[in-house]
Amino acid sequence: MLVLGFIFGAAFSILAIALLVIGVIGLFVQGKKQIKENIGLVLGGVVLAAIMIPVFVFSYAGNQVNGFYNTVQNYETARADVDVLETKVERLGAELLTFRDQYVGLDQTLAEAVSERDTENLRVLFERYPELKASKNAQKSMTDFIRIVDDVIYKKQVANVFAEHHNKRVKRYPSKWFVPGDVPAKLERYTLEK
Repeated sequence: MLVLGFIFGAAFSILAIALLVIGVIGLFVQGKKQIKENIGLVLGGVVLAAIMIPVFVFSYAGNQVNGFYNTVQNYETARADVDVLETKVERLGAELLTFRDQYVGLDQTLAEAVSERDTENLRVLFERYPELKASKNAQKSMTDFIRIVDDVIYKKQVANVFAEHHNKRVKRYPSKWFVPGDVPAKLERYTLEK
């Protein structure tokens, strides 16, 4: 709704300024004889400008404030999603570790792959142990673990995009007019593993 107000405010502000300019130019071009005819146009432009320019400014400010709140909300949603997914990764990692005792030599390498979230090494391990690969439970745990690890990385990237966008906007609009006091001055980014 604020965007619509912003568009109408901008359009009417431009119209008001145009009427004002046309009226003033008309006064100077036509001379004192035509003042009575053009004074209405000039006064109309002044009144419209006096009304619409503040509407334009306040709708723009409201639009910016709304943008800050939306960005922070999206950032917090992405971070909450990361927390939920991290819990799932922990659970699936623990499930995967239950298979390490069943196969000789798998103990340390599986534990490392799970703790480091090394999905490529995990795939290689499953190829190296055909019995493990044949187990439907182990296969499901591995594919779920890999999918959720990828989802965690994606959601961290999403949170980082919102954090970067927000931090740039705060630098661009340091004024209290556009940055509400309850909006954080900086949103923290995730450090992504390579």
